[in-house]
Amino acid sequence: MPDIRKYKYLRFLVHIKNFFNLISDANRQGTIDSIGSDIYIRGANVWYLICSALIASIGLDTNSPAVIIGAMLISPLMAPILGVGLSLGIHDKETFFTSVKQFAIAVIGSLLVSSIYFLITPLGNATSEILARTKPTILDVGVAFFGGVAGIVAGSRTKAAAAIPGVAIATALMPPICTAGFGLATARWDIFFGGIYLFFINAVFISFSSYIMVRLMKFPFKEYVDSKVAARVKRVMITTIILITVPSILIFFQIINEVRLKNRINTFISRYIESPERKVIDWKLSVGINDSNQITIFTVGNKISDEKTDSLNTALNESVLKKSRLKLLQYDASSGFEKYLREEIKSDILQTVEIKDQQEKELETKLRTAEEKLKKNELDSLKYEKASKELKILYPEIEKISFSIAHMVNYSVNDTSMAKFKIPSIMLQWKKSIPKRQAQQNIRKIEKFLTSRLDVDTVQVVIIENR
Repeated sequence: MPDIRKYKYLRFLVHIKNFFNLISDANRQGTIDSIGSDIYIRGANVWYLICSALIASIGLDTNSPAVIIGAMLISPLMAPILGVGLSLGIHDKETFFTSVKQFAIAVIGSLLVSSIYFLITPLGNATSEILARTKPTILDVGVAFFGGVAGIVAGSRTKAAAAIPGVAIATALMPPICTAGFGLATARWDIFFGGIYLFFINAVFISFSSYIMVRLMKFPFKEYVDSKVAARVKRVMITTIILITVPSILIFFQIINEVRLKNRINTFISRYIESPERKVIDWKLSVGINDSNQITIFTVGNKISDEKTDSLNTALNESVLKKSRLKLLQYDASSGFEKYLREEIKSDILQTVEIKDQQEKELETKLRTAEEKLKKNELDSLKYEKASKELKILYPEIEKISFSIAHMVNYSVNDTSMAKFKIPSIMLQWKKSIPKRQAQQNIRKIEKFLTSRLDVDTVQVVIIENR
C-alpha cells in the first residue's frame, strides 16, 4: 500500500513537471542565434528605433495611449536587453559586451531623437501620459520581470510565439526614454530622472528575468568560468538589483500614502461638504512648511457660512490630516447648479473662483498695507507730540511748535538712479522777548536734540517770524 501511494505521488510530480515544462520545445541554439543577430542597432533597426522614438514622443505629447502602444510594437530595444541576460546566462563575454554597446547606442539615439522632437514641437506640455512615467514603483519592477520572462520564453520556442507583441506592450521600453527626452529638452529634471529610472528598471529586470529563464531552460554554456568569477558576477547582479529596487519600494509606499490621503479627503468632502444643494467640482492639496497644509475645495451651489467653516476645519484635522486648514472657493449658484457640472464649463468656473480669490488676496494685501501705514503714522504722531512737549519744557522761549514731513527726491546723473526719502520739518515761533543770538544758538541745539529723539539723520528747522 505504501508503494502505491508513493507511485501516485511520483506520477503527480511528473505530471506537474510536464505541465510547466519549457525545455521540450525550446530551440536553444535558434534563440541564441536570433537574439545575437537582432541586438545590432544598424540598418532596418536604426529606422525602427527612430520611428519608434518619434511615434512615442508624439503619443506622449498628444496624450494618446493608442499612439504610444504603436511605438512599443516597433521598438528594437528589447533585443539588446535580452542579449545582456542571455549572455550572462551562457557565459558569453563577446555577446555581453556587444549587447551593452548596442544598448547604449539605442538609449542615446532614442534620447536624442525624442529631445529634438520636444525642442521643436509647438505643444511640449507635461501631459498625464508623461507624468505617469516619472514615479516608478515596485509594481513596475514586477511588470518588467514577468515581461522579461514572457519575452525570453516566447523567443525560445520552435514556433514563433504570438505573445511577443504583448510582451513589447507590457514592458513599455520606449515611452520612458522619450519621457526622459522631454525632461531633457524642457530642463524638467524631475521628469528626466523619473523617466530614466523607469527605463532602467525595465532594462535591468528584463535582463535579470531572461538570465534566470536561460538557466532554468538549461541553455548550454559557451565557455565555463571558475567559481570565483561566477560568484563575483552574481554579487554584482544582486547589488544592482537592490540599488534599482529600493527607491521604487519607497516611491510605492509614498504613493500608497498619497492614495490613502486622497481617499480620506474624498470621504471628508462627501460627508461634510457635498449636499443636494452643493457639489464639489475640484479640490487640491498644498503642502506647506512645518506640516502646515491647506486643502482648497472648489464648490458650486449654496455657499457654506464662515461659522460652519470653523467647525469643518476641526473635522478636517481630526479625520483627514493634522495641522491642516480648509479653504473654500465657492461659486454661488443657488438657483440651480446642475448646468455648471458639465466638463466643458468646469474650467471656466474654476478660473472664475480663482480670479475672485486672487482679487480678494490683493485687496487684503492693500488693506494690510494701509493699516500698517496708519499705525506707523500714529506712532510717528505720538513720537512728534512727545518731542514737542519735551522741547517746550527745555526751551520755554518757544511760543508755537508744529511738525511736518518733507518728501525729497535724490537723482543721480551718473547711474541714473533715483531715491526717495523723508525729512522731518519743524516750524518754530519764538517769543518776542528772546534775543536773536540766543535764538540762533537754540536752533543748533534743537536740531541735535531732534535728530537723536526722532532717530533721523537730518531735521529741517523753519522759523516763523512774529508779526
